[in-house]
Amino acid sequence: MAKNLYEAIGYDMTPESLRYIFNAYLMGPLQGIMSAMEADNFYKPAYESNRSAMGPGVTAIGGSILYSAPQNIAQMLFSSTKRKLEDEFLRRGVKVSHPDNKSDEKISFATRNMRNAGMTEEQISQYKTILEAEAELNKLDNEFRKKRGPVKWTDEAAMKRLSEEYVQKRQKILADAARKI
Repeated sequence: MAKNLYEAIGYDMTPESLRYIFNAYLMGPLQGIMSAMEADNFYKPAYESNRSAMGPGVTAIGGSILYSAPQNIAQMLFSSTKRKLEDEFLRRGVKVSHPDNKSDEKISFATRNMRNAGMTEEQISQYKTILEAEAELNKLDNEFRKKRGPVKWTDEAAMKRLSEEYVQKRQKILADAARKI
């Protein structure tokens, strides 16, 4: 595309600069241009985004937004519930992190302080779910780092497989937590 731009109007631009501009400024149906550009092997990343995998036509009509929406809803619900609870902790002066930062005592410490501050059982249950999900996410992150360590970044198939497995497990943890919240 950079070569075509140079031939058409004489403006010399690196392919990376063009890609940056398109990623930064194209929105909605115009994202199809970026998907078409990424179809070139030169731009193939180690793993494909939803937008790249679906192709320029589906992306141009908004298909990638519809596909990723359910996955984003769990993350948004999880984050917004956590933020609301943390705002409530600040308002009431509730201390939820253990003084010694011991993760095994974190839930009981937080639960006790939340009850003492008069928070509802629903709020306590939501926060316990959040803490449990965060512990699972931390464990998943550590496992991913260990698995990723011996894999060479040049082995695209292995990196893609590891990344997809990680994303699926992460989304499942968030979706399960969102259902409980």
